[in-house]
Amino acid sequence: MQEPDILSTMPSSVGRLALATLLGFGLVAGAVQVGEANEPSRNAPFPPLRSAQQKPTWLGGAPAGGSAAAVSQAATAEAPSLPIGSPTRNAPAAASSDGVLPDAKWCGIEPQSTQPEPTNPCKLTTLPCGPIGSDKIHNGSGEDTDDLDGDGQRDLVIGGRISVTAKEVFAAIYRGTENGYLLSDYRIVPPRAEPTFASVLLTENGRTPLLRDGHDLVESSGRSLSIARLRRFDGQRFRTLLTFCAHRSEPSPSAPGGVRQGLNRVDFIDVDKDGNKEVVIQGLLAPVVFRFADTGLLLLEDRALTQTYRETSHEAQRARSLRAEAEKLIDEGEVRRAAETYQRAWLSAPYDIELGLSAADAQVRAGQPDRGLDMVTRLRYQAPDRGTIYCTIGAVQKALRNTAGEQAALKVCAEKETDEVRRRQAQNRLRELAGLPVVQPQVVVFKDSSAQSILDEGLGTP
Repeated sequence: MQEPDILSTMPSSVGRLALATLLGFGLVAGAVQVGEANEPSRNAPFPPLRSAQQKPTWLGGAPAGGSAAAVSQAATAEAPSLPIGSPTRNAPAAASSDGVLPDAKWCGIEPQSTQPEPTNPCKLTTLPCGPIGSDKIHNGSGEDTDDLDGDGQRDLVIGGRISVTAKEVFAAIYRGTENGYLLSDYRIVPPRAEPTFASVLLTENGRTPLLRDGHDLVESSGRSLSIARLRRFDGQRFRTLLTFCAHRSEPSPSAPGGVRQGLNRVDFIDVDKDGNKEVVIQGLLAPVVFRFADTGLLLLEDRALTQTYRETSHEAQRARSLRAEAEKLIDEGEVRRAAETYQRAWLSAPYDIELGLSAADAQVRAGQPDRGLDMVTRLRYQAPDRGTIYCTIGAVQKALRNTAGEQAALKVCAEKETDEVRRRQAQNRLRELAGLPVVQPQVVVFKDSSAQSILDEGLGTP
């Protein structure tokens, strides 16, 4: 059974941050109630956001500490599990030939630093180390929150600026002890950013709670980016297990609605039905499944479980059912109904490019090329180097009578398409638009008449 979605949540603290700066003491997170493991601790109508000007590692910015260290656990040969930061997942980000970053690079999973969080954060800050009473921590601005380290005592979170003149924005965790609060975690977020404070996402018997924190920043230009982290206390420090892009938005004239945006969420699902929950990151990203290792202090990408989830999830099953229904409607000549059904199928599995191409084609057949254009534009963001997408864009632009757009798409189609038939069709259409004679394909004689007819149909041969 799928757990409730965990969206990026943030305290409504923009105003409080400014006020705290003026008064000379830090911003305090709102109080958090201990509830269900997967229940958001802070309610917000919109996920937190961070600056898009500061390049994250998947955009080619300098990584904090390189790729993650190699994992000692051996993976199965049939389905290897990959540590976060593996070269296969986190290759240097590169735009496509037409300058578009794929979704997985634009808002994806960030490589982990090889440098662990410090055991003693007191060297990083002028905050008192403790043990100390809450009234003496940063002018008493800290607030009790969940039991973050699993010792049965409520802990304290605090954030803002050390002083009025300080440029650094920070967030800290004070662990509750019998003798008072002890500074156990301290992090700096980008200037003008708001920290999202640690809250419990998942509790399991025998393990410390799984936490979520991060930071976010919104720019006046309309750009935004939110970073989320999954963390767990290992007995000495709060360890970061996974960092991912929770939400990003950026003005883009070519994007549907003029804004390119995406949202990723984290779910806890027992994918293989073995009694242990896995971590599933999905949304803008195609679903990726991670399993816990090293007593829950490490997350490994599991390719086999990822494939299992993509095939067996409720959304995938719904998409397959709707696709079969749409194909039946096409055969029956119910083109308009088929287009609507295809659209519903694709919305259930938006990472399925083949399904998206079929849905866009159905929209063109139904006389709704504008809808088809929105679909193929989103597909282009998913896989900007996939030639077939541009071939479909060309067909959509032709239906829209946009000759310039059709020519631009067909040029990329002719360059990138690996299917010889579609590539030749694009070349001939470009020659036709340029007023040049169409190159006739070489006639191939088949003994099987059905094979000949299929070839003729694909090439448009009379």
